[in-house]
Order: sequence, then C-alpha cells, then structure tokens
Amino acid sequence: MNAEPPDLVIRRCDVRVVRRGGWSWGPDPDALPRRVVEALPALLARHVADRLAEQLAGRPLGEDENIEITEPVTIDLAVSLADLLSGSLPTTPPAPHLTAASNPDLPAPAAPAWPGTDDSDRGTDPAAAPPSRADAERELDRLLARLAEGGVLGRLTAEQFAHLAGELTGSDAAETAGVAPAPDSSRQAGARVTGEVEVGSALPFLLASALHRIGMVEALGPVLAATGLAGDAPLFAAALAHKVLGVPHRGWLRSPQDVRDTAAFAGLPDRPDGVDGAELAAFARRAGPALARWDGLLGLSVCAGHRPGQPLLLARTADGLLLAEAEGLFPIARADEPPALLPYWEACDRPPILLLGTGPAAPDLRTLAPRDIRALADAGVPMAADAAPSRDERWTRLPRSGPFDLPLVTADLAELVGELTRRPAVPLESSEPALERSVTLTAAVALGTLSWLLWRHRERPVPQLALARLGDLGGMVRFGTEAVDVRLPLGRRRADLLERGLLADVPGVPWLGGRTLTFGGG
Repeated sequence: MNAEPPDLVIRRCDVRVVRRGGWSWGPDPDALPRRVVEALPALLARHVADRLAEQLAGRPLGEDENIEITEPVTIDLAVSLADLLSGSLPTTPPAPHLTAASNPDLPAPAAPAWPGTDDSDRGTDPAAAPPSRADAERELDRLLARLAEGGVLGRLTAEQFAHLAGELTGSDAAETAGVAPAPDSSRQAGARVTGEVEVGSALPFLLASALHRIGMVEALGPVLAATGLAGDAPLFAAALAHKVLGVPHRGWLRSPQDVRDTAAFAGLPDRPDGVDGAELAAFARRAGPALARWDGLLGLSVCAGHRPGQPLLLARTADGLLLAEAEGLFPIARADEPPALLPYWEACDRPPILLLGTGPAAPDLRTLAPRDIRALADAGVPMAADAAPSRDERWTRLPRSGPFDLPLVTADLAELVGELTRRPAVPLESSEPALERSVTLTAAVALGTLSWLLWRHRERPVPQLALARLGDLGGMVRFGTEAVDVRLPLGRRRADLLERGLLADVPGVPWLGGRTLTFGGG
C-alpha cells in the first residue's frame, strides 16, 4: 500500500442525531447536529481513512489503482457528548496549539501527546514510565515554538526572547539551583488506582478542565520531568486543591472533607491528616526552577489571548508586583521588580497599564512605590490612574466616565487576592514562597477561565465568582486503571458546564499517572 493514505470520496452521507434522554436540546437546538456534521470528516480521516480501502478490498492497492464501494458500510466511531458540545473535535487534523483563557474566539486545544509518541504507543497505564528529560526538554521547545507561531513571542525584543527562552527551556536549571532533583517517577508510591470516593467539592477537577482549555495540563508533565520532578506532580495537584477548597482553621487545620477531596484530586490515598505539610515544603524547596518555567508558560498563555488595545492592571500585593488582565482579572505574572514584567507587557503588544494603588491602599493590596512607576515610565510603558499625577509622576488621569471603574476593579482584585491568600497551599512557616506563588497564579487563571466561559455574557466574570458558585458542587469520583471519572449531580450548574465545553475529557493528566479525566452525570 502507498505510504500516503488513499483519498476517500463519500458521494452521499445521511446524518441522523437522536436524543434518547432529557427534555431539552439547549439554547441552540441546531448546535449538536452541526457539530456532528463538522466533526465527521476529521473523525473518518483520523480513524479509518488510512486503512479502510485495504481492509474492504482484502488486498493492497496499486499506485494508480482506485476502488469504489457500492454496498452499505457501517463504521462505529466513539465520540463523547462533551467533546461534541465543546467543539474540541477539529474539522481537519490540526497541530496542537496553546489557547488563551481570555479570548473566547480561540478553539480548545487538541488532545496532548508526549513528544515522539501518539496515543496508541503512550498507553494509559498509571505505572508507565514518564518521558525522559531529553523528551521533556523537546516538549518545552515545542510549547515555546507554538507560542512563537501564534505571534506572542514575536512581539518580544531579541534580548527579552533570549531571556524567556533560557528561563523556560534551560536544561541545567535544576543543577544550577543547587537542589538535588527527585528521581523520575510517573506517580508517587501508593497512588490511588481503583475505588471510588464522594467529594464535597469537585471544583479542583473543574480547574483541571479549565487548564486543559488553555493548554496548560499538557505543559505540566514536561515542565516537571525536565527537572526530574515528574513524581511530584501529585504534590503540585494537592497544593492547587488547597487554593480552592475551604479556608483552613488555625493556619493549616483542614476539615476532614477537604482532606479527602484533596487526596482524591491528587490521586493519593486517604490519610487522616491529609497531605504532609513537610512533603509540600520539601517540594517547594526543590521545585523552584520548574515552577519558574510553569509560571512563564502560564503567563504567556494568557498573553496569547490578550485582545489588542485592552489595558493591563498593575498592583502591589504582600507578595510583590502583580500584572493582570483588566478583562476578567486573569493574572499574568508576579515579580519583585518591574523589569521582570516587561516581557509579558511586550507579549501583549505593549498596551497601556492601569495603576491600582496610587491612592489609599485597598485591603490585601499595597500602595505602588514611586520607584516602580518610574521604572515603568523609563521603559516607555504608557500608564493611567484615577488620581492626578504629581510633578514627578508620569501617568494619565482616567476620565470619570471612562470604560473602566478603577475603584471597582481595585476592590475586585483585592477580594480575589484575599480569598486566595486565606487558603495557603503550603504551611505558613515554609521558607520557600515559589510553590505558594505558583499555585496562586494557577488557581486564579483557572477560576478566571471558568468564570469567563460561564458568565461573561451576563455579568463581570471575575475569578471569585467560580470560587463562590462552584465550590460546593459535589460529586462521585471513580478511579480506574485508564481513566478517573467524576460524576456530577444533574442540575443547572452541570448543564452550564456541559454547554460551555468544560466537561470534555482531559487526557494525560500528569498527577493521575497519565490517565484521562472524564466527567459524567448522575
């Protein structure tokens, strides 16, 4: 048979969509049939086009030989309803690409795969060996190339590009940090493989779905594996769950339900005292280089969806300077000094920056230092605030009737910072803040993605909306050798999540040993 797959010409194809459960087709009754028709060519090309003719003819085809099929042919293609409704099935097989949470016009990413493999040879065995460090480095290069193809990195100067590329793909980062990396492992010993558990909050699992929508679940495995930390993925997941579950008492004491929910999300067995704080603190100490890469990719993925002309926000928190999207309050980057934020500003095409905290500080926000503002002005950053500048201050005062209500935006950002600060990811006495900062950014971006997709058409979609409205959505989690299934109760919230494509399968979840995260109902 030829190396190239044969052309398959379909002269007639009747498609019938039959709904066998429920009462409603949703707000757009034609959406599901349309998605089926749009997805059918890609599904045929992906699954059968390269071998259908050979199988039916029973012999290889000659170079210039064609066959015509005149009898009815039945082909079974398994497609989940969530994939159809999410629009994640392509009309043609595209190359995977990062998408941005803040841009609703960008499609969801294709299913990720390890470099040099496909789904058939990767497998879904939770105990399978992780990619080598060389493979992980190549995967990081591929992620960076995808950002460059999208025009994000093309906006940077050569010096800024080299700096970011070195941070994101430097192979000697772990060694230069002076920290011995943990041995490579696809999962920690004793990880949960089978069984089921009822969770009081399925919100951490929805964070995974939101991160998949912007391509970041795909990035976590290579980022950790490149520094020998693949086996620590469950600890990252546990820290992320801590950011969106209940507020602990006395600094670190969590409710028994939150302890069970954290273990379920991380794929770890139940322990009465939860994930060991000492383990999290040790992970924070050795994960600095990996977390710097993760934060960089996360920020650039948000920059990829920045709408031209829309401003950014700059605020100072107890943890340093915070750069965020004005639309949706998506955090982009946190830094100790302004120069570290400039590459992200460049990647967003040099928009104006709105200064929060030029007047009295809001709760959980600090007043911006004059030296920070001068450093940005010296770099040519256009800035605006709702206060009049003094003689030595260089910004524009916003009109009172402008499109942005800075006091309201300031209050919303202060509320978000406060909500996440009251939910520490690691023990407060930990001397390494990298993990705390990283999962705070990650949780805020994921919560913002949920809010943006669910509610942007009817109200201001700030991340804390998802925290308040989905935090008590429980479910049943079933662990299998190939997939982890989260069953959500039927109702309006599940219907909204399904309609917005947030219940699509999440393949290759690193902290679940490469298993697929699926969502069901009932």
